Amino acid sequence: MSEKKRILVIDDDESVGSLLKLKLEKTGAFEVQYASNGRAGIQAAGESKPDLIVLDFNMPGLDGGDVKGKLKNAPGTRDIPIIFLTSLLTEQEAKARGGTIGGQPMISKSLDIKEIVARILEFAG
Repeated sequence: MSEKKRILVIDDDESVGSLLKLKLEKTGAFEVQYASNGRAGIQAAGESKPDLIVLDFNMPGLDGGDVKGKLKNAPGTRDIPIIFLTSLLTEQEAKARGGTIGGQPMISKSLDIKEIVARILEFAG
């Protein structure tokens, strides 16, 4: 049996973070860690070295762009793939932008949770 992939979810909305953690773990493919803000997320990424980070784009304090910049500039975390999760754009707007923000893949929070999980599964391979 293959080892579960480790995902770090960073989102200031605890209900979103908890639901994503629950649904991703329920697939049986992932071990999920949750951080409720950018600083905690950066620390968790440095300590646990996840296989993938799902990062809310719009957060108070350090927003997703700031967190991405810090992670990509640190030797221990620069190669970890990041998917942005955002409520700033609808799925149609996201597609019109090529499905990326700042060069990172993105998923709109306007999607159903099952579709969000399916996209993360697809990206995580």
